[in-house]
Amino acid sequence: MLYPYLIEDHFEKVNKLFKAWLETMAEQASNRKEYKRVCKQIQTYKKACGKTHAHKLIIHFQQHYQRRPALVDELGKLM
Repeated sequence: MLYPYLIEDHFEKVNKLFKAWLETMAEQASNRKEYKRVCKQIQTYKKACGKTHAHKLIIHFQQHYQRRPALVDELGKLM
């Protein structure tokens, strides 16, 4: 992981890249195993960008992917 070296000087760019990557992962995920992988990467995002940003992203995903109950369930475990 390179984010620890970049986060200090380029927080906004790192945050934007993480969010875009996680959006893509969540969009393409189609089963619980992949949902768990998304959640694991959200935990990495939480370490990199902070609890507040991760919490906002989790809430966004829960609202956006309401029709994927397994994903919503996995996201609920992160709260």
